[in-house]
Amino acid sequence: MSLLRPALAVLAAVLLLPRPSSAQVVHPDPVVDAVLAPIRTFFEAFAARDSVGMASTLDPAGRLVVTGFDREGNPRVTAYGLGQFVGIIAGQTGPALVETWYNPRVTIHDNLASAWLDYDLFAGPRLDHCGEDLFQLARLAGGWKITAIADTQRRDCGAPAGAPDAAALRALFEQGVSYETFVERADQRKERWQANRRLAVVPSDLAGRASAVPGSWRLLVVAEAGCSDSADTIPYLDALFDLMPGLDVRFVRSVPGRAVLEAFPSPDGRAATPTFVLTDADFGFAGVFVERPAALQAWAVANRAAHTEAEFVRRKTGWYDFDRGESTMAQVLGLVERAAVRARIASGG
Repeated sequence: MSLLRPALAVLAAVLLLPRPSSAQVVHPDPVVDAVLAPIRTFFEAFAARDSVGMASTLDPAGRLVVTGFDREGNPRVTAYGLGQFVGIIAGQTGPALVETWYNPRVTIHDNLASAWLDYDLFAGPRLDHCGEDLFQLARLAGGWKITAIADTQRRDCGAPAGAPDAAALRALFEQGVSYETFVERADQRKERWQANRRLAVVPSDLAGRASAVPGSWRLLVVAEAGCSDSADTIPYLDALFDLMPGLDVRFVRSVPGRAVLEAFPSPDGRAATPTFVLTDADFGFAGVFVERPAALQAWAVANRAAHTEAEFVRRKTGWYDFDRGESTMAQVLGLVERAAVRARIASGG
């Protein structure tokens, strides 16, 4: 059983969407959805321990690669043949595992595709670990087939050590102000804030998901009016938040919110605005979004040193203008959906 634990941890017995009313992850772009289709089928067959169904989605020569760290913090990699893995799972008994996956990022080039998925792995109601799955696929005469699966694994899926506790988050939230008040008090970039809010349109698929998020949630936003990333993300998010009756949002500036910024740094180690901390109704930590949507953040980390400050800002602003808030809305909505699923499973729902 110890040999199988890493393999079992990358997948699960049940595939769930963040929206409990839906049984499958469906992408609005049919080209992208065709890539996700064998992944859905694989998870459905996995849930039933159906070796024939699993095998129908796979290239039998493919591999499952599980990555992680040993007790000393050294990287480790464990690999299995996909055919071997199917046989192992089909013969398994024991408690069900539940993997929920979110935010599929699909790239397609001719007859090759990759799909990154964020995931949570539950053992019963307990969140065991989280990470990212990477599916690699090839298009054959019969459609897309999975040629390889890999994953990352993290045991610490909550707030980092030293982050503000529920009492501190509550105190900050209670001294925060509404979006309207924050913008009214803005002494920099006010026109940019107002212009972006006028442009904000929530895509229909995101709007439907936003209105369906269950539960009561708090969102503490640490921001500065003069911060370009704040001005180019928050106005669009305000349109999304208007559709989420269970979400209460408050804004504080970076001086009172300094502990939050330092607890949740950007990928390159900065205390950065805006930082969004999601909590449940009792101010228990439920997730965080820092500074920029993932695609732009990856570009910024990789390319900032290669540009002057003026050129960097120009390119970044151009990206925001083209995206019109959609990436930010999708990522923050996914954060709330993920928290709702975690809460539902933890409660036995």
